[in-house]
Amino acid sequence: MNIAPIASTTQQPGPLLSRKDAAHYLGLAPQTLAQWVVSRRHQLPYVSIGRKAMYRKADLDAFITANTHGANAIAVKGSLQ
Repeated sequence: MNIAPIASTTQQPGPLLSRKDAAHYLGLAPQTLAQWVVSRRHQLPYVSIGRKAMYRKADLDAFITANTHGANAIAVKGSLQ
């Protein structure tokens, strides 16, 4: 049985955050993120490791940017690019 190696990236993605830490970063309850995973309510990427959902800070920042509305939305989205 041939198993393909996992492709490594040239960039280090940074450490993964636990659901609790990611929820704290977003100002949410960890249960909210758990519910989003099950319901697929938001397109917030996560990494499955066993039964755990882990999050990259860059994905959390992109989620914040994509969900920024109002007068500052263009300024915030432009400054993060």
